[in-house]
Amino acid sequence: MRRSPWVAALVVAAALVATGAGWWLMDQRAAPSPASEGQGRVPGIRTREVQLVGRHRGQLQWQLHARSIEMPAASEEVAFSTVQDGAFYRAGQIFLRFEGDGGRWEPDAGRLLLQGRYTLTHPGGAVLESQDLVWEAERQRLTSPGPNALRYDSTTVEAPLLEVDVAAGVIRLSGGVRLDDSTGRGLQAWAEAAEYLPDSGEIRLLGPVRLEGEATR
Repeated sequence: MRRSPWVAALVVAAALVATGAGWWLMDQRAAPSPASEGQGRVPGIRTREVQLVGRHRGQLQWQLHARSIEMPAASEEVAFSTVQDGAFYRAGQIFLRFEGDGGRWEPDAGRLLLQGRYTLTHPGGAVLESQDLVWEAERQRLTSPGPNALRYDSTTVEAPLLEVDVAAGVIRLSGGVRLDDSTGRGLQAWAEAAEYLPDSGEIRLLGPVRLEGEATR
């Protein structure tokens, strides 16, 4: 089987364990995963408390800290659990921080799958609640089939579909969005899609838009 540079790096790290250097634990010293219980040990590499870093063409795209990872010997995919201190980068600067349940990294395919519930935060103050996100390295885009909610200042936007275009610096919600304003004006809006522009803090409603509001007098 052809070994990717990532696999080679893991093999080297595993070899360092024998000399007392490195963090990696071979499978023989790790507890079996639920999938392998009753079937004997699955050869491979497992470890706890590890930082994963994703690059594309030499450019840093993301990194995360996971409570544990597991990489079967016959696979070039890395499964991880309990994510903290995650970040997506745009031009070398943090664009979104994230934390959540777990997922899988597929280096050869250029995909990072964030499975389960996730909270993503932009340095400008916007917060995204999402789940089952997919990062594509080539396109520099993060997508989710939802449900998704974006909260910024007094505004909440909910939508079934999410696309974060990191290269362009735009967060898009689509599939029918609902906007709620919590300043006391009772403003609500419905539209086909919405865009949040973090650099300016602007939220744009796209397509036919319906607005409703409570009269104050």
